[in-house]
Parts: sequence; C-alpha cells; structure tokens
Amino acid sequence: MRVQARDASGNVAECGFSVTVLDTLPPLLTCPQDMNIPTGPVAVQLPQPSVTDRVTASPAITFSPASGSVFKKGDTSVEVTARDDAGNEARCTFNVHIEKSSGCSAAPGSMGAAGWMGLLSLLTLAARRRTRTSSRRSHEGTR
Repeated sequence: MRVQARDASGNVAECGFSVTVLDTLPPLLTCPQDMNIPTGPVAVQLPQPSVTDRVTASPAITFSPASGSVFKKGDTSVEVTARDDAGNEARCTFNVHIEKSSGCSAAPGSMGAAGWMGLLSLLTLAARRRTRTSSRRSHEGTR
C-alpha cells in the first residue's frame, strides 16, 4: 500500500508498506433440519447447509457420511464441515431418520428372504403330513 502526506506548505512525503489480513475466524455454518424418510435402506441426497465466511466467498463443504450414501433403518447422525481458504473450520450435525425397512432384508430382527423360504418350506411340509394323515384315516375307514 502507498500513502502520501502533504502539509500546508505543499511539502509531500510518500511511503509504502504491506498489509496482511489474517483470517482467524471460522465460517458461519447452519445445518439443515433433521430429515425423516419413510422407507429404506435408500441413497439420500443431503440438503445443503447455510454457510458464509468473512473472507472466503465459497467455503468448502463436506458431509460424513457423504451425500448419496445409503442410509439404513434408524437414526444416522450426519456431520457437516465448512472450511475456508485459511483452513478455519466450522462443524454442525443433523440426523437422517429412516422409518422402516422395505422389501426382503437379511437385517437382524427381520426374517429376510432366507427366513421366508424356510417358513414356506415348513408350511409345505406340514401340509403334506396333514394330507398323508387324512389319506391313511380314510383308507383305514374302508377296511
């Protein structure tokens, strides 16, 4: 920066110096509201947070887990980080809640495809035994 000074007699003096602005403040970050999704697992596109910075025009934003990740039944906490060009960071969190599982699943607490096949096999076996038992009884009645 150059500075010039002039007095009442018309004398002029100039000098130069450097000014360094240190960005020591983190971005101002506001997380999205919690999300509720009816069924999953499902890939979720996460909403953008509100972020501003006093020096960096567009701070970098990251999500953990990342936007587009597959979220399973239950609550998952998402951490959002905003980083400015000076390396200052701000963090906030919000939750993604998946109401219930959809389709066949092998998750604990659900029967899954293998469980359903097992149940179907047991029902078929029980039906066959019942048919054999009633066939024997009807043959014994004719003797």
